[in-house]
Amino acid sequence: MLGALAELCDDLPGYVSLIDDQHRVPRFSELGLLPAAWRAATQAEVIRMTWYYGDPQLHLVLGPEHGCDIEFMTAEDDRLVAPRPNQITERIRRQGTPVQVSGTLLTGLASPVAGRALAQVRTRRELTAPLPDDIRFPIDAVYTWVDGQDPAWLRRRAEVTGEAYHEEAANAARYISRDELRYSLRSLHQNAPWIRTICLVTDEQMPQWLDTSVPRLKVVSHENIFTNPELLPTFNSHAIEPLSSLAQRDALTCSDLR
Repeated sequence: MLGALAELCDDLPGYVSLIDDQHRVPRFSELGLLPAAWRAATQAEVIRMTWYYGDPQLHLVLGPEHGCDIEFMTAEDDRLVAPRPNQITERIRRQGTPVQVSGTLLTGLASPVAGRALAQVRTRRELTAPLPDDIRFPIDAVYTWVDGQDPAWLRRRAEVTGEAYHEEAANAARYISRDELRYSLRSLHQNAPWIRTICLVTDEQMPQWLDTSVPRLKVVSHENIFTNPELLPTFNSHAIEPLSSLAQRDALTCSDLR
């Protein structure tokens, strides 16, 4: 294994590091072209391979913190034991049938280049199990939103002020909009591009800045989720939120609402 990595560094110069077991950070980095780097790695349980990348302005973009950790399992009876805890398994059978899988299965950072599929990687079937962070099913996001300063909404709420409200539930501060929705939607766009559909559940309201032409965005009125119109208007978030989620699960999906 070390010989193959050293050969790889001959073609594309990289760095090899030993890992601090406690903090999981590199203790040092040596150029993989140097024999001394591999002498230090022969007894290591974990090493990190790093290929540095910079931008056109010569700023470092990827360094040792983005390197690839390689763990060497040790044999114990009929098992191979990992040197440290991991997300999949700490022990596998010593004897097992290897499988060939795409490199994209082993890291989210790998992607096809110029339309070409990645080369197949040889591994063990036990190491191909889905991880908790893997997203292999569609995920939607549901927001319940209200603009407590909207005059039309305030009139509707005033008409039902005779109902028994808990002091905290009726507190106007609960309905103040500070544009949290705008920042949250931006965060989804930037950090969760895999979200399928975003549902915005409102009481006949719409943020002025919202672009409703976005394909993945659906605006849902309370009238769409409350089957009994006599229950409306309602200003009880405990009643609105469960029905908003049911709209996703049942036949009344966000894809059908607008």
